[in-house]
Amino acid sequence: MMPDKLCLQFAVSGEKITILEKDDFVLIEGTKESLMFLSKLIAAQSKANDVGFHLSPFGAGCQLFSKKSTKGIYIHRIKKHRKE
Repeated sequence: MMPDKLCLQFAVSGEKITILEKDDFVLIEGTKESLMFLSKLIAAQSKANDVGFHLSPFGAGCQLFSKKSTKGIYIHRIKKHRKE
C-alpha cells in the first residue's frame, strides 16, 4: 500500500500520533494502532516511487498528529552505497 493511502486510512481511524522534541531526544508516542501505522508507513515508503515522504503537525498530514505534537517526520530513502 502506498504512503498516501495508509495516511487516509489512519485519518479515518481517529487515532493520533505525537512527535515532539525533548531535552536530547525525539519522543514518538501513540497507541498500539498509531505505532503500527508508523511502522507500515516506513515500510511503504521503502517501496514507493518517490524517495521522500513528509508529514507535519502544521501542514500536510496535520490531522494525523495530536495537538501536543511539535515535530513532523520526513522519511527519505537513499540508494545503497557501493563499497570502494
